[in-house]
Amino acid sequence: MTDALGDALRIADCRRRWLDRPEGPLLAAVRTAHPHSPGRVALLGLPGTDLASTPAARRHVRTTARARGVPVDVLDSLETVTGALVANALEHGDSAELAVTLGGAAGWWSG
Repeated sequence: MTDALGDALRIADCRRRWLDRPEGPLLAAVRTAHPHSPGRVALLGLPGTDLASTPAARRHVRTTARARGVPVDVLDSLETVTGALVANALEHGDSAELAVTLGGAAGWWSG
């Protein structure tokens, strides 16, 4: 139990430090690339070195898509694809930052 508590405290400290830092260059570049569609693009910056980024990205995509009216049958697929992409980025990439961008076409994506 002590090990689990210690792990949880280390994870919480890592996330606190990540959230307290200024926006990274990758997320800033994505924002710059989509300046005219803020209502149709949902962005999330995550640490590129933390395995907790995968479930955080899946949750973000599912929650955002559900709130924007994406059909329930599509939510599972979006969540699965997001998890696979982020896991691959963590395993094979060497970036300190990941940017998760979720967007949709007008009429499909209610902003």
